[in-house]
Amino acid sequence: IDMGDFVIIINAEKVALTGSKLEQ
Repeated sequence: IDMGDFVIIINAEKVALTGSKLEQ
């Protein structure tokens, strides 16, 4: 995995987790 792609994946997961918390 390219380091740039890895960072994007981590950021996407953080956004998904944050979105789930806001919906609750």
